[in-house]
Amino acid sequence: MSRDPKAQTREVENMVEKWIQQTFTLSSPNIQINGLPYSEVFAQKTEYEPKDEQLQSRVEDLTNQVDEMLADVSGLRKEIPARVSKLAEETVRRETMGIEGLEWGGRDGMEGGVGKGKLSLVNFETIHTQYQSILESPQSLQKDLTHSLSRLQRAQSAVTTLTESDAQMDVDDSPSSSLPPSGSTSPQHSSEQLDTVTPRRARSGLLQKLQDR
Repeated sequence: MSRDPKAQTREVENMVEKWIQQTFTLSSPNIQINGLPYSEVFAQKTEYEPKDEQLQSRVEDLTNQVDEMLADVSGLRKEIPARVSKLAEETVRRETMGIEGLEWGGRDGMEGGVGKGKLSLVNFETIHTQYQSILESPQSLQKDLTHSLSRLQRAQSAVTTLTESDAQMDVDDSPSSSLPPSGSTSPQHSSEQLDTVTPRRARSGLLQKLQDR
């Protein structure tokens, strides 16, 4: 009974991979790359970036801006309800005065004749314009509040990024960390090299964050 060719292929691949792993495991104590032991060549080394005084000053400035924006937002949240309530009361008062003026003016006109004790008619166009302006005021205040919150979120994001970068340990491969000999490439080693974060990449990301803000 013939075996499945795919199963045979997988079995051969597993055997070859196992042989490669065993070969390097047994021979690694006797292998050196650029004068370094095989086990130390691919070990990650932690390097600390020198403290940047300008970056620290930038973080402090952004922190102060965040505090100021928080105070502004808190003040707007307290002021807006009172201002809207006051505008609504003023609108109701003006509308009531206009209606009462028309009622008294109409009664005087009917009882005493035209021009005798009649109150002046209210300019409804002016009242309507003022009323529309009052209705639009809360929307304008809401837009200002939304804009302030958006700026606050961007500033908080920048502060978080800068703070994490100031405390981050930049991991960089050693210059001698070349690939293993031919036929011994390992997916783990390749992924570690691709995931390496260099100080230059971290700095470029921070500058892009600040420019977007």
